Amino acid sequence: MKKKLTAVILAAALALSALLLASCGSGTAGTDELVGVWRTAFPLLELTEGMVEDSLGATLDLSEAKDDAIFETIELTSDGKVIQKVDEKATRDSIDHYLSVLRDKLSEYFMNEIASEGANVTLDEYLQRYGFESFDELMDIFAEAVSFESMTEGVELEDEYRYTAKDGKMYSYDSIIDTSCYETYDLNGNTLTFTGSVGYEDSGSEDEGYPIVYVKVD
Repeated sequence: MKKKLTAVILAAALALSALLLASCGSGTAGTDELVGVWRTAFPLLELTEGMVEDSLGATLDLSEAKDDAIFETIELTSDGKVIQKVDEKATRDSIDHYLSVLRDKLSEYFMNEIASEGANVTLDEYLQRYGFESFDELMDIFAEAVSFESMTEGVELEDEYRYTAKDGKMYSYDSIIDTSCYETYDLNGNTLTFTGSVGYEDSGSEDEGYPIVYVKVD
């Protein structure tokens, strides 16, 4: 089974997004400079881009949710092991905050629509025109679309495998390494950036999902 060290984000309708954690291709231990715990964030605003506009025709300022994300860590050990995890608590907290911001902005948007039309109706009554029983029902639909379970559907929340790295190339594997299959990276202090991949013919564009930036946290 081929895997990739970094995560590829596939965004679907209504942001039913998933992190496909995967490794390619035995090898030697990792280099000292890579040893440690590294963290990255996949912003929810990017994963849900177009969700509200495509479904409701509404353009909202959700900048208050700019720091909300799906968080992932990789621990690279000195003996060449990779422990890759989705940070469930931090991600769930982020999703909750994102939905809170979305709720406030959607409510404000619809109330402005009601005022501009001069309609003497409640928010729930207004939304009933469009087939929703209430504002809460609409929010339930968005909450399901961006729930932790939906966003990580089909994803291993924790994975463990091996790696070896040399000359800006990282090879990840279960048992046998394939030197034609690797990811390229740059290391600058406490920042590890995966810039692309070579040999992953079954994963679409070799540059899809890159760059992915990890920051050292331990």
